[in-house]
Amino acid sequence: MSEFHYHFWCQACHRDYGEAQAERRDVDTPWGDGRWWFCPRCGAKLAEVHVYSDEEQALLRAVTEMLVRLKKKEQASNTKIYNLLLDIGHAFKPYLANCREACQYFYNAGDFAQKHNLPESERTVDYRRFAYQFNVSEEQYQVLLPIPQLLEDYLRYMLPI
Repeated sequence: MSEFHYHFWCQACHRDYGEAQAERRDVDTPWGDGRWWFCPRCGAKLAEVHVYSDEEQALLRAVTEMLVRLKKKEQASNTKIYNLLLDIGHAFKPYLANCREACQYFYNAGDFAQKHNLPESERTVDYRRFAYQFNVSEEQYQVLLPIPQLLEDYLRYMLPI
């Protein structure tokens, strides 16, 4: 994943703005003076929203498409589902705050592969060592969830609006 970039969202107007369009004002906060971004149209405080890299957008698209297929009860390749779970785990892995999530996706991918007699991918991570390294207990990530729920959880995490 590449570096983060942000744009701003106005909940009141349901519009997004780039830095050049948003209005920045000095504000007095409980922690002292600061500067926040405001909507140039209605004056509401704007929320920062992550702008996704090409890789992140491709993964979000793939997860959405797979979720739609599964909800419609269409055939989906077990290998594609397995690789999608691995891709999500790898997307979470670089962020130490998401160690539990990464391990949970790798754990579920391993279980899915075993249930469907899939050969273990060379992209599989030794999540047990990864979890141990970052103090994530087995109880935190060894939770088997239905594939649609895993995909929905990822979308919910990535798309907070």
